[in-house]
Amino acid sequence: MDFHASSGWLDVQVHRGGFPDINQAPAPVVVSPGQSLYFVSYWNDVSTSAGPCKDFDRVKVTLPDNFVSVKLTATGCLNPRSVDVGPVANTPPS
Repeated sequence: MDFHASSGWLDVQVHRGGFPDINQAPAPVVVSPGQSLYFVSYWNDVSTSAGPCKDFDRVKVTLPDNFVSVKLTATGCLNPRSVDVGPVANTPPS
């Protein structure tokens, strides 16, 4: 997962887990063509001692062992050092 700012892609290093609802271990998921894949992510949207909040205009998601990314238009602000992501699933999060 990466985010695009006015300076380019932020090269975010996401952290796995970190919150009770995303601490599960990764597991293989098979998704049929045309079906969706889901995951939960959290990020800090304020400046903190870990770093400043950076405005973004796109999000890029690349699955493990995959070289093709999906890029989506999205806007917001995040601290690139505070991005936590849970495992993928073939059902929406509750």
